[in-house]
Amino acid sequence: YDAKRAEGRSHYNALGHCAGKLVRVIWKMLTDEVEFNLE
Repeated sequence: YDAKRAEGRSHYNALGHCAGKLVRVIWKMLTDEVEFNLE
C-alpha cells in the first residue's frame, strides 16, 4: 500500500492493488491445495 501511495496513486487505487494481490495469493493457495502456515 505504502509503495503505491508513494508512486502517487490514490487511496482507493492503492487498496485495489493490494486487494488484487491478496486475491491472487489466496487463489494460488487454493488451486495448489497449500495450507496456510504462519511460521
